[in-house]
Amino acid sequence: MTRHLSLLILAAAALWAVPVFAGEEEPEDPNAQLVRQKLSEGWTYLEAGSLPKAEAAFTAAYETRVGKDRADVYYSLSAVWWERRNAMASYSWLREAEAAAKSSWYWDGGEDGEWDRRTQGRIRYIERNFTVVKLRSPKSGRPLPPLADPPPADPLLMGFVDALAGQVAEGADAGASVQWFFLPNGTFWVGGDEYVLEGGEMEPTRATSWELPADRGGARKKYDDRSAAIAVERAAHEAELQARMAAAEEAWRKSKDEGTTEPSTPSRTGSTTTVQTTDPEPTEAVRATPLTVDPNQRAVGHRLVTWDTTRQVSKDLSERWRAPGFHARYGVTCPNNEAQHEIDFADADFYLRFDEGGELKVRGAERLNEKLRGDWLCGDKGELNMVELYYDGRKLLVVVNGVEFGPVTVRRGQPDEPVGRWEITLTDARAEIQHLWIEPWDGS
Repeated sequence: MTRHLSLLILAAAALWAVPVFAGEEEPEDPNAQLVRQKLSEGWTYLEAGSLPKAEAAFTAAYETRVGKDRADVYYSLSAVWWERRNAMASYSWLREAEAAAKSSWYWDGGEDGEWDRRTQGRIRYIERNFTVVKLRSPKSGRPLPPLADPPPADPLLMGFVDALAGQVAEGADAGASVQWFFLPNGTFWVGGDEYVLEGGEMEPTRATSWELPADRGGARKKYDDRSAAIAVERAAHEAELQARMAAAEEAWRKSKDEGTTEPSTPSRTGSTTTVQTTDPEPTEAVRATPLTVDPNQRAVGHRLVTWDTTRQVSKDLSERWRAPGFHARYGVTCPNNEAQHEIDFADADFYLRFDEGGELKVRGAERLNEKLRGDWLCGDKGELNMVELYYDGRKLLVVVNGVEFGPVTVRRGQPDEPVGRWEITLTDARAEIQHLWIEPWDGS
């Protein structure tokens, strides 16, 4: 027996002692190859709008041994449900990724934990902006969905509200008497009752319960009347916002000095033309003076910022914005992978830039680098990337299409100093910044 055991030990030692010759590599795990292939296929389908095919590819990656240990697989499955505007299912995959990371010895969070950070960023966004609700269907008849009143100002969150009616109807057709949803925080009408969501509750067992009315008689009339009133209020709010923006821009034009030359504007043939206006080219950088904090700072908005109006808008913001912090919200188109845009706060010594391919860079007292990959929309379809910036005087939090990055410290010193100059840059003449809205924010 001892002799046999000794032979086994010697045989094992011989196996370990086999030399590895130069240039010889261990063959790659076929499962790892399959995961990479399926992830690539899935994101191609996702970007093309084919969600069922994307989900099938990501599911094939998840069902492998390697796939269950990779954060990007869970995030990709979550992204499919995010595109379907089902925040609850998206959140479920993200939380499953958290649990897998804690239990796996072979967890792959991406290069420098990139996919783990992205998972946490979307979890924070959902927990900050959504609340779980239990919707009970009527005993007979089709249910009427809740109505957001007013609708969310954020177009991204508005997408979840717009999808709600179809999702409720789909569940009712499937015979579900009770459905759970993550709804954007705000005010909702159900029948003739008003409900306010603001708690950020994510646990379904603790969800508030709403009884949906049946789609008939007086309930349908109330629903139609409320829908029409919301549409009128929404149109009036949009018209008021546009009027305020137009009035602000007209007042700004009237107050300008004489003799400026606007930047060259590319023509359709590729040549450039110079547009002459009435004010002179500034000989030094525009600065928000005097550098004093305005406690009564009002919101500032620009409906559209194009390549040839960035200097004008930057000057306007530099002159009008005097609060120490801000919450900025805007949509930006990215015509191709080479297009970039930047907002530089030169007086505060920090900037953020979206580089080629959607790489986010923040440079200040600290740095932030994130490759946005599938979370950044590029192409000639004109799809908007929704960007939010939260700056409290020291730290900057960036939200891109529902994923939070940061916060990162960009400025040290006194948090009550105004930010000073704004300098907006677009590198592609076809790119646009739409519905730029900036309001005071104190970090709360």
